[in-house]
Amino acid sequence: MEIRKLIVGLENHQVLVTIIISVLGVFGFFIRKLFFNDKGGNGNKSLIQAGGDVSVGGDIIAGNKTVISHTKSEEEGRSLKRFEALIENDEWRKEIIDHKEIWICERDNTYQIEQGEANREFKEEWTKVYPNQNSYLYPVYLKISGVQIKELSFIFLDGGRIFVPLPQVESENGQRRFIWRRESLVFKVGRIIGDFYIYDSLEGIAKMSSIKII
Repeated sequence: MEIRKLIVGLENHQVLVTIIISVLGVFGFFIRKLFFNDKGGNGNKSLIQAGGDVSVGGDIIAGNKTVISHTKSEEEGRSLKRFEALIENDEWRKEIIDHKEIWICERDNTYQIEQGEANREFKEEWTKVYPNQNSYLYPVYLKISGVQIKELSFIFLDGGRIFVPLPQVESENGQRRFIWRRESLVFKVGRIIGDFYIYDSLEGIAKMSSIKII
């Protein structure tokens, strides 16, 4: 009975009902603008959105402010730093996979060092002191889960019996000199994957080839 009276009352005051509905609609619009940052009336817009895959360096944005931002170069830098730490402190094993020589980190098998294929013939003064004059430039790839993050240059010399990092070349008193830096990444990788034949170590090759280690 009471519900029927309410319905009859609303029918007799349609103009008032229309005004109330309009006011509520305007009020609701401002509530969304103030508290939910709903631009353009899109009620489905998220308050927090990712500007990319967060796990690979995307941004997290709240409203119009960036809360967390990671660039691709920052992610690669962190990965390379961990790679170098594993090279310095962990054991690596050599395997032949699909006719490729690959060194795998024992602690984390997703970290791998892969020897590429010969790019071109390579000759410098330091490569010509061995009985076999044939030497070639080879790329070496540092990979994480199959993704390449760094390429290094190595040299096969003495007909393939020796495999060492490509030294840097500097000029001193008008003379060229060849240098390996102990703290460089390529030198550390060379200790793991290098072949030294009868010279036993990078130090032995350096002595034979007049390469300075600093």
